[in-house]
Order: sequence, then structure tokens, then C-alpha cells
Amino acid sequence: MKRLKALFFVPVLAFALQPNQIRTQISFAGEPMTALKAIQQGFSALGYKYEITAMSTKDGYGEVHGTAVGIKPFSVETLNESFAEEEMAVENADFNEGSLRMVIDAGKAVWNAPLIGNDEGVELQRPSNAQWFRVQGGQAVRIEPPYVGKWYPEIAVLDGSMRVLYSYRSPKSKEAWEIELPEEARYLKVSNVWGMKLLKEGMWVESITPGR
Repeated sequence: MKRLKALFFVPVLAFALQPNQIRTQISFAGEPMTALKAIQQGFSALGYKYEITAMSTKDGYGEVHGTAVGIKPFSVETLNESFAEEEMAVENADFNEGSLRMVIDAGKAVWNAPLIGNDEGVELQRPSNAQWFRVQGGQAVRIEPPYVGKWYPEIAVLDGSMRVLYSYRSPKSKEAWEIELPEEARYLKVSNVWGMKLLKEGMWVESITPGR
């Protein structure tokens, strides 16, 4: 009897974990790359991975087609709230039979990555992917793994339109890395040349006094 129960419940569990796939067509006004990052983050906050299939932009307007994949129940209302946290206003939304059409105002969109504020820091524990942060222009940042000789810095600094202002890949391991950010800086990408999974002990990113 116990074996029969096991055979019965396995397919039920497998069925419950089948992912939802939401086809999307999102029209937006705003800076394309910032809007795109904010849209992806908005879906991510719901437990959905947003995969882009096509995108077009012209004169501050754009349209993106993609598929959102996740196992949690999908709610347009919850997505609207998530987009609001990214400073995007949903002007129209229609969800029917797994297909979502939206019109959003992303003119003030801010990718809601962790903020590295003045004299503040963020501890990363077992990061598996490149890490993104919001930063303030003109500040200095120090990045440090807990142990020496295990980090090969791969750094990128971007402005509010996601244009790269500075990038660096180190051929040698570093104990730490410090950088003074230009005034236009708004985002910081931190990675390891050989993959973040090698940083098993984590990492510390903090704002410091320039020239300390």
C-alpha cells in the first residue's frame, strides 16, 4: 500500500511544480536600457524570470516582447505593485489566457538594485551571479572578499541610461579593489573574471571616504 501511495503522489507533485509561462507585449516610454532592467527586476521580485524575444525603440518609446517563467501564481495587481517599486507607472494592462499586454510609463524608472550609500556597505553571501548596485556619483567604493588571493576583479560602472563609463578586468588576483566613481555614475556591476561561484566565502562592498 505504501508503494502505491508513492507512485500516486509523484505525478501530482510534478504537476504542481510545472512552471507558468506568461507571454508578454510591453509598450513603454522612457530610457530603453533602464526600463528593460526595471521590467526584468519587477518580474524577478514575483519569482519570475523574464526572457526577451524581441525589442524595438525609437525617440524615447519602445516595445518589448518576451516570456515570463515562474512557478508562483501570477497576479497583474502584484506585478503593478512591483513595477511601482521600480518607479514605473502602469497605464494599461490586459491579461488573458497566459498573454499579458501592458503600457507603462518608465520615464522615471530606477532599477531597484541595492544602494551603496555614504559610509554604508552590503555583505554578499555565496553570490552565484554578477552583482549590481545603485551608487551615488562622486563617491568612492571598496570591494573586498574575505580571503586574499581568490578574487580577479571584473568591474563596470554605468550611468543612468546604462551606458558604460568604466570597465576593468584584472589578470591578477587582488586583496581588494577601490574606485572613485565619476559624477555620472548610477550603477556598479561587480563580478569575478572566473565566475562568482568561486567566491564561496562571500564579499563586502562599501562606500568609503575618497583617498582614505
